[in-house]
Amino acid sequence: MRDRITLADLQAQCDRLNRHFGYALKPYSPSEDGVIKPNPRVFHISQAYGGVAIHQMAESGTGVRDVIGFGHAPKREVYDRLVSLIDGVMLEARQ
Repeated sequence: MRDRITLADLQAQCDRLNRHFGYALKPYSPSEDGVIKPNPRVFHISQAYGGVAIHQMAESGTGVRDVIGFGHAPKREVYDRLVSLIDGVMLEARQ
């Protein structure tokens, strides 16, 4: 049986995707004046309803979208779909 999927495993995959596209690694960061500002287009983990989802910040930072379109689900299911998404992104980048 495969190892248990943790939030750290999911975060590592989100970080991989963010680095590939040149996005920030955190959905929010403090500005120079100390105000917390959203970082656009960042992929991050959402937790709700006993499950997780992968969200991406909107361009304006005022909303999110469900990247996988699967909603909040068990970590293993989201992880497997996220890795498949990343494999497709990397395959496209090689062409």
